[in-house]
Amino acid sequence: MKKYEAIIIHPEVKGGRCSGELEISFSEIIFTSEEISYKFSLNNLAINAGGAGNRYIFLKDLNQDIISIYTSDKSIFKDSN
Repeated sequence: MKKYEAIIIHPEVKGGRCSGELEISFSEIIFTSEEISYKFSLNNLAINAGGAGNRYIFLKDLNQDIISIYTSDKSIFKDSN
């Protein structure tokens, strides 16, 4: 699986956010860092653009409204998984 640099916004992370790696499997979004690991089903995925000029891609777990992951790597749309 290809890995993308990403940031997670999560209430259990010190400061509310941290950087790590994002992977997309056939069925899940997987975020890992030294501070936290988080995954959720693609069935619960919402994708939105945001930030200045829609620079970031936000991936949200529809079951966890306060948690989101974002990346500026638009090659994520070409991921073959």
